[in-house]
Amino acid sequence: MVGQNEDFLPALQRAIHSRKPAVIEVAIDPEQIMVEKTIEDVRA
Repeated sequence: MVGQNEDFLPALQRAIHSRKPAVIEVAIDPEQIMVEKTIEDVRA
């Protein structure tokens, strides 16, 4: 599971180098709908 931005690239590289189908699970904030905005920001 990837929980931080800097962890994504190594996970992607491992997936590519494995030469097998892969799924990269990414933990996100369910309130974050855009990079700059959350649902609460849009409501305001």
